[in-house]
Amino acid sequence: MIIDKPEGVRSTACVSAVKRTLGRGVKVGHAGTLDSTAQGLLIVLVGKATRLCRYVMDLPKNYLGIVKFGVKTSTDDGTGDILSSIDDEISIERDLVESLVPSFLGIRMQRPPSISALKVDGRRAHVVSRSEKLMELPSRPVFITSVNVQRISTDRGEAAIGVVCHKGTYIRSIARDMGDMSGYGAHLSSLRRISTGPFDVSDGVPFSEGMDCLDKEVLSQSLLPVDFISRAYRSYEITRHEDLGALKNGLSLPLYTLKPIKNHKAWCCSRAVVTGKGLLSVCRFRFEDDRCYLVPETNLLMESLS
Repeated sequence: MIIDKPEGVRSTACVSAVKRTLGRGVKVGHAGTLDSTAQGLLIVLVGKATRLCRYVMDLPKNYLGIVKFGVKTSTDDGTGDILSSIDDEISIERDLVESLVPSFLGIRMQRPPSISALKVDGRRAHVVSRSEKLMELPSRPVFITSVNVQRISTDRGEAAIGVVCHKGTYIRSIARDMGDMSGYGAHLSSLRRISTGPFDVSDGVPFSEGMDCLDKEVLSQSLLPVDFISRAYRSYEITRHEDLGALKNGLSLPLYTLKPIKNHKAWCCSRAVVTGKGLLSVCRFRFEDDRCYLVPETNLLMESLS
């Protein structure tokens, strides 16, 4: 299911509310945390769908963020201590911000924020940074598909940017680096996740701070079928009865025996989804003797979601 998480609420609070609604014995998890300071799309996985977590997290994510120039903070967002600020009025023009964009595209090295859940020598970076001193975490590779400058508020020194990226990317780091490159310093003043692959926040269930559980009827109506994941990947249907048993037993299938399922957009091409009677299988590609085979990685029996 999709939850529209508000600012100030932890992702774990949303998951806990779903757990309390469904009761004991039902597995619940989320596919990619969202900072408490951010809002928007949070994908909550229920029952057997929790086994699809990594495949959902592999999908590209679409964000809308506001970069505030002239103020640099310890958290790279608006909640941290001010490290530096420019008292004089600054003028942020579209040409300046757009000139920074090419540096962020494609595979690049990115330094995560000091205040983050990443571990260094077994300790959370945010714990060390808050109790001792700000940690400068090592850079790591991320993949950013696009950065679009959507709006400039010259008088406020702000730029609204749309970012499409993959897992592990920090939008806070993009804002910080934009500020460093401009010479003004900057932080991310707000962030909203719009979508992850075909999962869109417009289909989300609203969540409010302090909610202990969700309306059970609303929740049940909001659960997406587990085969919704097939919208995100190249998808195929089993046409031969013997192939169904082979796939269930972990055997690979030649691609030419499968029937392609038309979908408007495959958000991720690293794997494929194969469906048959009572089965959904996420497969990787294998090439051998000039032929393509699909090798099952995760098989789900579709009789029920739990």
